[in-house]
Amino acid sequence: MSDYSDTTVNATWAAFAQLMSSFPDLMDQGITGSGAAFTGIAARSILGLPEPIPGVLASFTFRALNMTTEKMSDLLRPLQNNILSSLSDASVTSFKISDPSTNTNYTDFFLALNASPSAAGRAGLVTSRLLGRAQVSDLAVDELASYLQRTMASRIETDGTTLSIALQGGPGLRNIPRERRGAVNPVWRDTYLHIIERTNIDTATNTPGVALREAGEWFEANKETIFREWAPDTGAYMNEANPFNSEWKHDFYGTTYERLVRIKRQFDPTYTLSVSAGVDSDFWEYNMDSGKLCQTS
Repeated sequence: MSDYSDTTVNATWAAFAQLMSSFPDLMDQGITGSGAAFTGIAARSILGLPEPIPGVLASFTFRALNMTTEKMSDLLRPLQNNILSSLSDASVTSFKISDPSTNTNYTDFFLALNASPSAAGRAGLVTSRLLGRAQVSDLAVDELASYLQRTMASRIETDGTTLSIALQGGPGLRNIPRERRGAVNPVWRDTYLHIIERTNIDTATNTPGVALREAGEWFEANKETIFREWAPDTGAYMNEANPFNSEWKHDFYGTTYERLVRIKRQFDPTYTLSVSAGVDSDFWEYNMDSGKLCQTS
């Protein structure tokens, strides 16, 4: 690790920030996709190195519908040139865009994305945030790099972390006719990116309930506080978010929360349906170890 200078480490974060900053413009031109950023052991395993590396490693897959490979290359080439230019003083960093390929039909496209079965049932806790143009493109590169570096802090420094990033908002959600819109947090209409972080839970020495709560408290102190500073007016995708988030009403439901409470009380006055961090769940306590659901007030 001593072979890496601070200049090089900082350059990797600046390059990652420039990449993130470019996503809204790319999405407005019809590109979508997903990827992840890795630090520490997580990055080491991707690269097949014997020890963790400083800085950050990012890998993304871009996709577009009804777009030629030539058109996609034309859209991505300026991004590559800008990032390579920013890395001129950091010789051990690199940035590469592979030549795009074409799928002739949706079945081929689906199979290419799902070449092997996905894992399910993994123990852990996640937190997420929705980011718009204001949180990425409109920030100075060094400010964005700082937010990314801070939010990717790991509970165990050498372990590193993985930040999953999906280009899921933008024109697709924004341009859906109102009568066809589903019941989602309204901030989805103004955001571009969905970022997710995960932490493992210790069930060897703690019960699942205690382990999850401890992980949630660590997220609250080390992730949610940064998200609120970085993106105070957005929110989270509640199906992939931290249920122990102290501001779950705002982050999960946005400006619709009070209306949802009224609907809940009208159609389910006996609270037959209940979920942690669900609508009007303030006065219910669910014990994840015993399975008991009790009204607290």
